Amino acid sequence: MRRLISAWMLVATLSAPNLLAQDPAAELEAELARGYDLDTVMVAFRPDVDAGARQAIADAFTMTRESSIAPIGVDVFRIPHGEVEGVVAALQELPEVRFAEPNHFRRTTFIPNDPRYGEQYGFQRINAEAAWDVTLGDAQVVVAVIDTGLDQDHPDLAGQRWVNTGEIAGNGQDDDGNGYVDDRFGYDFFGNAIFGIFPPPESAEDSDPEDDNGHGTHTSGTVAAATDNAVGVAGTASGCRVMVLRALGTFLGIGYSSDIINAMIYAADNGASVISMSLGSTAFSSAELAAVAYAEELGVLVVAAAGNGGDTTLNYPAGYPQVMAVGATDSSDGLASFSTRGANVEVSAPGVDVLSTWLSAGYSSASGTSMACPHAAGVSALVRSTDLGLSASQTRVMMQETATDLGASGWDLGFGNGRIDAAAAVTASPPAASQVRQLTPGDGSTLNSGSTPFGFGWTRVPGAASYTIQLELPNQQSLLLSNLPTSSFHAPQNIWDRAPSGTYRWRLAAVSATFQVISISGWWTFTL
Repeated sequence: MRRLISAWMLVATLSAPNLLAQDPAAELEAELARGYDLDTVMVAFRPDVDAGARQAIADAFTMTRESSIAPIGVDVFRIPHGEVEGVVAALQELPEVRFAEPNHFRRTTFIPNDPRYGEQYGFQRINAEAAWDVTLGDAQVVVAVIDTGLDQDHPDLAGQRWVNTGEIAGNGQDDDGNGYVDDRFGYDFFGNAIFGIFPPPESAEDSDPEDDNGHGTHTSGTVAAATDNAVGVAGTASGCRVMVLRALGTFLGIGYSSDIINAMIYAADNGASVISMSLGSTAFSSAELAAVAYAEELGVLVVAAAGNGGDTTLNYPAGYPQVMAVGATDSSDGLASFSTRGANVEVSAPGVDVLSTWLSAGYSSASGTSMACPHAAGVSALVRSTDLGLSASQTRVMMQETATDLGASGWDLGFGNGRIDAAAAVTASPPAASQVRQLTPGDGSTLNSGSTPFGFGWTRVPGAASYTIQLELPNQQSLLLSNLPTSSFHAPQNIWDRAPSGTYRWRLAAVSATFQVISISGWWTFTL
């Protein structure tokens, strides 16, 4: 009944007399071009603001709380339709508010192609067969695929799903007390699309992450389709398991940032080792950044598609410093024309005409950084399978340092550190956990500071209570940024706007609670 009522509310919003005369797909595309939901905003209050004050602010703006994302202190509010920009601007002026922002849309990042076009050349390119001689993956290593869901009856995928053993399916109870009912085989944060086209209300969700698009089935197959079973295709890490988290839907593969945030937190809280996100847009989100930091703090390696713009426009979540951004290559190890370039690209992987699983127990080829991302996520899972004690930071360094250098020597903005090499990664010696290392932006990169804020990321060091960045400016002056509590620093846009152009050098130190230096990195450079 709730779904039916929601559908009629949407019809009324769109003006019922004209609905049948309009092209629903075109109408949805127009909504997506705006980039955010017209009915909800995300708000983070300061911790010292009590419940009464929060409610008074909500009442003043005619806001109704839809949901709370407690681990990162963010609330999703329903507001009067179409007043997003005014409400966000007014809330940002209040001293009680840390940040307020639109609930951005995110989209899949793939380009569909003819069914069964080509072969799985990608595994030869990334040297997967030699890696499989070392490990096919460990079932304790779980890859959370945040996408459009999964064809759960697919013969190459049904046995590859992560199973929440503490939950009994279909009894209407939250058996394991994790806050979700009947999440035996993952969760659907998106809900059912209205008329199969329009996104449902932000609060819609259920326990059945069935795929209605195909994209999630494709990316999940690349991660961990059953291998050596005389059926269909192979997966990168078939011994690992896929946690199916549906946060996108409709035939366009779209979703709310708030649903993606909830899916990331679910993955981190329920034991995922790797998160794979073949999705994004150019809108920065403070709430999403907080969710990525939350997952990283719990030891999850977050991997995301760099984007399909073919330019240097930063896409998110790939643009956050805690995320390993993946560009796309073709069957000849060339950079895909659509692959987004930039200072955040860490590695690249096959992403052109990639054959994988599809809806209705089928198989299809597709192109995009969406297809590259699960290759990198799968190899990361193989690496973590070789030693269950490896940290996300160590795994990320191993992925970078074993990549096959392509393009300009060393790091470059197209290939990053190079195309991933599975065999080299799973046989590499882990870096010392105590040695702090830079991860992003790439050494020698140019920051696209004119349009988007940029962050610096580095490895998390056990025993470090804080980190200090030493930054040398173009005029040879030096700055110290001390007491940074996490493994990233994300400067606001207004800082980049005032910074002088030129070449910068930076290094950092990991510092203990007693202010002893644990380790110091080497110098990296970037140009502004």
